[in-house]
Amino acid sequence: PDGAGVPLVAQDGTPGLTMRLGPGATGIASVWIACGRSQAEVRGIDASVRRSGVAELHARTRAHWTLWVSQGAHDLADLPEEVARLYDLSLRILRLHQTPGGAILAGLEGAPDATARSEYRHAGLRDGASAADAMGRAGYHGFTRRFLSFASRAMLESGPLAAIFDAGG
Repeated sequence: PDGAGVPLVAQDGTPGLTMRLGPGATGIASVWIACGRSQAEVRGIDASVRRSGVAELHARTRAHWTLWVSQGAHDLADLPEEVARLYDLSLRILRLHQTPGGAILAGLEGAPDATARSEYRHAGLRDGASAADAMGRAGYHGFTRRFLSFASRAMLESGPLAAIFDAGG
């Protein structure tokens, strides 16, 4: 039922979990990774997750994003419910692609081949400007300001003709 104490099996860095289900049954497995500067910090984070439970963490995450989406200046009353849901989801996806430094990443995927960097993430000015404009029109002006500050810094350092930057500029 809650999976507590079920051993997590890892082979070649890929975790696996055995879940026995009867015909027509469904199940959910929740896994978390605790990261910290010391083993004691990691154990403390793990203990906190176990105390509050995965359902509580999911509820807090949903509440955070619901509040964040409500901060924008958009009236979706005339749109069908499914379109409004996709609009809100699109705002969240754009927000998750912005780094703390303001870059709007084109993608979050890993390196396309073994010779590329382990973090193949880049920020294109044209695509970022379109995303920043859309977010500004939706009422998320801080998002737009962070992008424009990033673009300004990156162009001052690299020159105005550069069009694609790494996440740091």
